[in-house]
Amino acid sequence: MLYSSFPVRTLPEGSDAPTSRLALLPSHKVLLGPGLVILSLGSETVDTSTATGKLILNMMVSVAQFEREMMKERQVEGIKRAQAEGKYKGRVPTAIKQADKVKALVEAGVSRVQVQEQLGISKASYYRCLKAS
Repeated sequence: MLYSSFPVRTLPEGSDAPTSRLALLPSHKVLLGPGLVILSLGSETVDTSTATGKLILNMMVSVAQFEREMMKERQVEGIKRAQAEGKYKGRVPTAIKQADKVKALVEAGVSRVQVQEQLGISKASYYRCLKAS
């Protein structure tokens, strides 16, 4: 994702939006002040109002995006390997196991809120249970 494709937000003069993590750059908006953005790289600064500064920013964002995508790929590979070995089965659905109880309480005339409180389920789970039964 290149610098020019970021949504832009203007900051008031003298404001800053610091981040210490390069990986956050691709997921956040580029913040422009009155014609100038300064990114601090330790003791170095990059003036992103110049062509060189924009190039450096684009390179930093590209590297950060690449690192994030590599992490995601490794995570997906690890999950697939664990699933193949039978070690990773995902989260066990708990609310849907109570679908019969939800249906029985509804048929007994208990309100939705009371059913949720009694069984400790969310509003979405309540409706999911009704749909399943």
